[in-house]
Amino acid sequence: MIAVYILFGLYAAFITVLIYGWMRLPVPCRSDVDKSDDPFISVIVPIRNETSNIIGLLQDLEKQDCPREKFEVLLINDHSEDDTCQVVRAYGKNTNLNIRLIDLVEVTGKKQGITAGVKQAKGGVILQTDGDCRVGNQWVLTYMRAFSQSEKKMFFGPVCIQQSSFWAELQSIEFASLVGTGAATSFFRRITMLNGANMAFTKEVFNEVNGFEGNLEVPSGDDEFLAGKINALYPGSIQFLKRREVVVETKPVHSVGKWIMQRKRWAGKWNKGGNKVFAFSLFLFYMTVLLMVLAGAYGWLPVGLLFVLWAIKGVVDSLFIAVVMRFMKQRVNIFYLVLLDILYPFYSIIIGILSNFGKYSWKGREYDI
Repeated sequence: MIAVYILFGLYAAFITVLIYGWMRLPVPCRSDVDKSDDPFISVIVPIRNETSNIIGLLQDLEKQDCPREKFEVLLINDHSEDDTCQVVRAYGKNTNLNIRLIDLVEVTGKKQGITAGVKQAKGGVILQTDGDCRVGNQWVLTYMRAFSQSEKKMFFGPVCIQQSSFWAELQSIEFASLVGTGAATSFFRRITMLNGANMAFTKEVFNEVNGFEGNLEVPSGDDEFLAGKINALYPGSIQFLKRREVVVETKPVHSVGKWIMQRKRWAGKWNKGGNKVFAFSLFLFYMTVLLMVLAGAYGWLPVGLLFVLWAIKGVVDSLFIAVVMRFMKQRVNIFYLVLLDILYPFYSIIIGILSNFGKYSWKGREYDI
């Protein structure tokens, strides 16, 4: 019985620490301070089969408040099999954006695409997103000011999922918990989670750590692997950009099958990356929770105790997620929060197990676990 109290006490303390870290995160820059030494930004977007999405992102980039002469857009085509390239070329003929379309020839993969983009980038700062994302009109400018007003080597920002349906609502809550966790732990100089759809780094530090060398064989993880290498070389040089102007929006996964494939891909990078201990610790916690549920069902533990402890867990989880979602201007639905809190341990265990077996598909390609 004492072990049960200790377990849930440790979890509550962990979430409390995350809330503290999130609230103490500094605002790293002021967008109203005009500096003549603002760095030139190279926006790199790896694309593959993004016909239905890329126009939206290009339109957002065209609406940037940042002067056109201060940034460029490099679209790295990873052997698209649809009309993505034709759409980009047609758009490029009628825009004042500085757009370059770069085709991968002898290599494939997102990391290889980003590496090719960095090599051809004119800017000293690389700002990265994905082809299916949407950005606000101060996205580029805010990152530019962040680098001009600090000595950081890397910034990463929040990514939220469009709340377009019941299924999307659940995904948006889970995503917010990941965003909040990564942001909060960065306050303590621990890089646990970030998203390549919204991050920026200096070209110099990318070359210093030899880019993705050492993990090119892992299809995903372009974000966390790179951040891990930078943080190891320059501890404390990575910061979460806590500004609403840089929130990036992405689409939810619309089918259960694709959702499972996405989670297996994420778990695959955690299994092979520096966050393996962190991910495994959460897996053990949720496994213990499920064992306690079984113990309660068989009368080995008081059901009332389990209910109270789970309720406490739900409250602290919901407080943290709600704070993060409100920051990203997303609506907070208590029903969805409670539902996901009940389902999450079960789904985490299933995905954790599945991530060690079989294959997963991504962008029309299959990969081994």
